[in-house]
Amino acid sequence: WKEYLGGDVVLKGKVGQSGTLALFNGRDLTGWTHYRKGRVVEPDEDTWSVEDGILRCPGGGPGDLRTDADFEDYVLVVSYRASEPRADGGIGVMMNPGQAGNAFARDGGDYLEVQLLPGRSGDLYRIGGFQAKVDGKDLAFAHPRREEVEERLNQWHEMRVEVCDGEVKVYLNGVLVNEAVGQVASGRIVLREERSKLEFRQVTLLPVSK
Repeated sequence: WKEYLGGDVVLKGKVGQSGTLALFNGRDLTGWTHYRKGRVVEPDEDTWSVEDGILRCPGGGPGDLRTDADFEDYVLVVSYRASEPRADGGIGVMMNPGQAGNAFARDGGDYLEVQLLPGRSGDLYRIGGFQAKVDGKDLAFAHPRREEVEERLNQWHEMRVEVCDGEVKVYLNGVLVNEAVGQVASGRIVLREERSKLEFRQVTLLPVSK
């Protein structure tokens, strides 16, 4: 894992049963690339920043910060906070290159998004051509979370996303709020950038229990 964080290797595959991988190292964007409208941001553009161990989204989207490596079968733990009631963002899993001509070509990929929005965090969205089912039915575009969970502003909250063989379970502050089954099981992990500022202090992969 030290080699990964140093940028010397690219990982692809499952997180080992004894492994824990900090995707955010608390210092910089090693292992991530920032995209807007499907292209890498230019050197003179505002980008994600790290200060005092906090990863800050600039809110200049639409865009995304995506891992340079693909992953499958993992538990993704993300600690985040918002300071505004309509602070909009998201977590993407199983991202793969988008198909030319789809309505979300500007995003540069197809993936399942877990909404980050105070009061709606945990909602699911189908981005691009990603195919998924919820309760046995095709996910047309969005599916609301099933449970209400308090999300106070300016406080840290934990989103836990379990991905195993394409099955996804979403937990917000320990409460199961959504489930889906995707057509693929591997892909990149995304922190979605809308026109809102969000902060993150943990982005970690844990092994999944089967």
